[in-house]
Amino acid sequence: MTSADAPVLRAVRRGDPGAVLALIESDRPGVLAAKRPVAALYRLMMSAPGLATSPEGHWTGELGKHVDAVVCAHAACIGPMRAADLVAIPRKVLKNAYPRIFPEELPAILERLGENYQRAPKNWDKISPYGVMFDWVVCGLAPAPTGDGTVNHLLFTLRWSKPRERAALFAAAPALAAITLPRLFDAEVRPSLGAAALDWQLDPASEDRIDRQILGLLRTGTWDSEQVHDGIDRFRTRHTSAFQLRWADGLERLLAAERAEP
Repeated sequence: MTSADAPVLRAVRRGDPGAVLALIESDRPGVLAAKRPVAALYRLMMSAPGLATSPEGHWTGELGKHVDAVVCAHAACIGPMRAADLVAIPRKVLKNAYPRIFPEELPAILERLGENYQRAPKNWDKISPYGVMFDWVVCGLAPAPTGDGTVNHLLFTLRWSKPRERAALFAAAPALAAITLPRLFDAEVRPSLGAAALDWQLDPASEDRIDRQILGLLRTGTWDSEQVHDGIDRFRTRHTSAFQLRWADGLERLLAAERAEP
């Protein structure tokens, strides 16, 4: 049998991601042997419009689950770090298939996704599914991350989540509140990254603001005031821009007002 007849290619052509994953788990060397034709199919499918057909017979029927299948196969062939760098990874593939393809490398992939976000936080084609990294923490598949990009992505996730979603996330993965989130005072920021960038467009009373969410963590006893004041001090030593320092000053005023309440 030639690599062109490999079972993984047949599974990709018929749009069967489940069969592709089963082959990766049971016969990875066989999948890797088909690396070149898998890459060729990946380029064809990722450049084709949805529901496209292939008169040449590269895939059967209308293009649909074939994309999930070929991304799984291609990711296995190129390895974890290059797989983390792929553009337009289907969300369900990143969430559910990557842990099966790379069970040992998942923590490193998580941090790599954070690095990608840190470099290009507005590259929506690439970063749109990255929120699933926190699902991996919830499921116990990876430890709470600490890299700058993962911290800033957690802030982004919290900013755009509903209050009950935020509460559910921290209840399911307390380490995100205990380990990842405190790093917001230390992580590298820029105009589109960090707490100040997320808060400045919001009403001062909005509960979606990061500073207000910090206040909420204090009220629930998840964080303590000494921890927050230490964080503010570290933040001020790292930043000199007026924009960033105004955010720290505002957080400090919130803490003072909270202490002053009867």
